[in-house]
Amino acid sequence: MAKYAPPAYSREEINRAGRRLTGDLSVSLDVDTAIAMIHSWRLGHNQPLNGMYMTLKTRAAKVSPAAVVAQRLKRLQSIGAKLARGEVEKLTQIQDTGGCRVVFPELADVGELVSVCMNDSKTFKYQHRKDYVTDPKPAGYRSHHLIYRYVSDISAYNGLKIELQVRTRLQHSWATAVETVSTFTKLPLKSGGLGVDTPWGRFFALASSAFAAWEESPPVPNTPTNAAELLAELGSLAEQLNVVFSLNAWRTALRELSSKKSIPTDTKAFLLVLDVETNTIRWVPFKKQDLAKAEEMRLEVEKTSGKDVVVVYVDSISNLRKAYPNYFADTRQFIKAIEELIGRRVPAVS
Repeated sequence: MAKYAPPAYSREEINRAGRRLTGDLSVSLDVDTAIAMIHSWRLGHNQPLNGMYMTLKTRAAKVSPAAVVAQRLKRLQSIGAKLARGEVEKLTQIQDTGGCRVVFPELADVGELVSVCMNDSKTFKYQHRKDYVTDPKPAGYRSHHLIYRYVSDISAYNGLKIELQVRTRLQHSWATAVETVSTFTKLPLKSGGLGVDTPWGRFFALASSAFAAWEESPPVPNTPTNAAELLAELGSLAEQLNVVFSLNAWRTALRELSSKKSIPTDTKAFLLVLDVETNTIRWVPFKKQDLAKAEEMRLEVEKTSGKDVVVVYVDSISNLRKAYPNYFADTRQFIKAIEELIGRRVPAVS
C-alpha cells in the first residue's frame, strides 16, 4: 500500500460532505460517510505537506539550529468549527487543512525564514502572507501565515493548499496558553468568539501587547500604549482570574498516559488524545511503516468519542512538546513571562 494517495473525491463531493458535517440535512449523506470523505480529503494533503516539512527542516536549521519544525493535518473538530463560524463558505476553501509550523527563539529568525519562504518553487507556489506581527489581531494573536498552492501533474493533488506558520517562542507561548484556557474552560478564545471586553479575552490581548513590547513590535489594537498602564491592567486581571494558579493547576492535573514504556528511536509521528473530562492525555508513537494505522486510529476516535485528537509528525517527544505544548497543558514559558511582567517594568510599548 502506497504511503500517500491523492484525494479520493472531487472538490464538489468534499464540499457536500462539509455541509453535512455542519448539519445540512438536504445533503443525502449520513454523517459517518461525510466524515470518512473528509478524512480522505485530509489524507490527500499528506504528500504536499511532507514535502513542505522536509524543505522547512533544512531551511529553518540554516537560520537557527534551535528551530522547531512540525507538521499536522487539521482536526475534524477544527474543520467543523471553521465551517460553522462561516469563516469559509466551502470546506475546500480551508487553507490550512495541511499545516506546518516553525518556532524560533528570536523575531529576527522569523523574518529571515519568511523572506526566504516567500519565493516560489517548482512544486509550491507562494500565494499570500498574513503578517499578524506587524498587524496583530484584536484578540492578540501574533504570527506569520504563508499560504502555498501545490503544483502537480496529478489533477487531484494540483491546487491543494498548505499553510506555514512562523512564530517566536514568546508568540508560541501566548498561543499555547490561549488554547489551554479554551480547552479547560470551554471558552471560545482561540476562535475569537469570546470578546476582548471579557476578562479572559482582555487579559490575553494585554499579555500579547506586553509581549510585543518585549519584541519591539506593534501593540495589539485598543490596548494601553503606556507601559505602566498596560502592566497595571494586566496585573489586575491576572489576579482577578487567578491566571498563574489556574494554568499551573491544569498542568499538574493532566496525567500523561502512554501505551508504551519507551519511545522507539525511529518514531515518525505521535497520536495525541486529550480527554478534558478525565484530565488525561494519551500519546502513542508510530513508526514510518505504521503511519496509515495512526490515521485510522485518529478517525475512529473522532467518530466514536468526539475527543480532541491529532496526529503530529515530529521526530522526537521533545519536539512534540515544543511544537504542540497545549496538548500537555505546558504553559510554563507563558507563566514565567507573565510573572516577570507583573513583577517588573518592561520596555515601553511602541
